[in-house]
Amino acid sequence: MSVLLLIAAAIAPAAPAPALPAAVSRAEMDVPHDHGDQQVLVQSRQIPAGESSGWHIHPGVEISTVISGVTEVTIGTAPPRRVAAGETVVIPRGVPHKASAVGTAPAELLLTFVVDKGVPLRTPVAAPAP
Repeated sequence: MSVLLLIAAAIAPAAPAPALPAAVSRAEMDVPHDHGDQQVLVQSRQIPAGESSGWHIHPGVEISTVISGVTEVTIGTAPPRRVAAGETVVIPRGVPHKASAVGTAPAELLLTFVVDKGVPLRTPVAAPAP
């Protein structure tokens, strides 16, 4: 293989994370606010064993509770943290994060968002630089 092909392969962008099963909406409520309308969204989501949500951000706060399984959550440049069933993680507005299901079972999550109304709930982003 030529040197140019080796260099091109080394700098090629990583493949996007596989698509996760769709979230199931459980509740939605508008929250009028002085700084613009917000909404509370409650969803359940499953991450298959060995899969990841991919890096992304939200236009507000995410409160993520693990219902079953184990996740590894990385928030910004902090070290990954294992989160087991019954534990909750709060992710601030606009902070890049990802969650991966670890072990042999899928991770079941209950997600509560308090986000700006009328904007996309999730925006994919690149991994933060260390």
